[in-house]
Amino acid sequence: MMTTIQTFLESKKSKGTRLQYKCSLNQFFEKINKNPEDYFKEDQTYKQDVLKYFQYLQNIKSNSIYSKLTAVKMFFNYYKKWHDIPIPEIPFEDILKNVSTKRVSIKRTLTKQQLKEILTHATAKEKALFLTALTTGLRISELLSIRLKDVDLSKSPMPIEIRATDTKTGNPRIVFTTEEAKQAIKEWLKIREDYIHSKRHRGMHLKGHEINPRDKVSLFPYKKETASQMWRTLTKKAGYNQKDKVIKNRQVYTIHSLRRYFRNTIGRVIDSDIAEILIGHQSHNETKHAYLDYTEQQLAEEYKKAMPKLNIFDTDIDIDEIKQDQEFLDRRVNRLYQENKILKEQINVLMKFIESQNKGKTINDFLKELYDKDNLS
Repeated sequence: MMTTIQTFLESKKSKGTRLQYKCSLNQFFEKINKNPEDYFKEDQTYKQDVLKYFQYLQNIKSNSIYSKLTAVKMFFNYYKKWHDIPIPEIPFEDILKNVSTKRVSIKRTLTKQQLKEILTHATAKEKALFLTALTTGLRISELLSIRLKDVDLSKSPMPIEIRATDTKTGNPRIVFTTEEAKQAIKEWLKIREDYIHSKRHRGMHLKGHEINPRDKVSLFPYKKETASQMWRTLTKKAGYNQKDKVIKNRQVYTIHSLRRYFRNTIGRVIDSDIAEILIGHQSHNETKHAYLDYTEQQLAEEYKKAMPKLNIFDTDIDIDEIKQDQEFLDRRVNRLYQENKILKEQINVLMKFIESQNKGKTINDFLKELYDKDNLS
């Protein structure tokens, strides 16, 4: 039999949303010291409970007060609507107004050179995981949900199917990755079974360190905590593990930086609507309708435009960069031609002046004579 919280979570399509709501609600009931199974069965001090939880979050200076309170709000609304429970109005909106949603620190984006330095230290499994992340823009939860059968290694660009249950928006989508990332995945698949076998019995007694039970079907058979630790190790080796000056114990460059790098890179090359589709943003109906209007082939053709710029190690030909280089060289050659022409004219004048010295003429006489001659001609 499902618990009260589990019943509510079933109404949410995204795994990430379910996990975030579950953690927030468990924390809520823990801090107000009440049982969620009995919470709606008798009169409760709902408003006081919410305010108590809000005060607790403020005291610990939580960085996610808004999302935690939103989880509680959605939980209350769900039971009020579908279970006809007489829950009095709670001023969530007034409470949430007191929560700042402004950024408290600067979001920094990694450069291609920095990514190259970081991934130089990567093993086959790490390179496959993080190259896939930065060339697809997938959220970490979406990345780790990829099954072996969701990947088509026979196509270029390689498509990856993301199921509706694994997306934040609750809508399925297709993303693509580069040849460079595909080759990294192929190398990883060569040793994937050996990796799983070596880890299967190691650390089984340690909570949170056991192999994910989906290891037989998952492309990347490890948990979010494992992926985060791999990223922290790589950034430390490359010297990019700086801490945020505002948010305590948070790295400046997190795994989410790869998603930001992808969005910034493709945003300068491909159609903005398709960029939003590939990144998985769907905040308005126009984007949803746009998704329905594009075929997989059309999305793939647009993605190809960004592939050269998404490569980290490969040196694929970038037509745009070649054109820019050619334009620069043309300007350079033209300037050198003009400079050379002027130098030749100056040399000719100098040679004529040297010849005139035999006739005892001064420089002023020579220039006046040359000027008059040019005017006559």
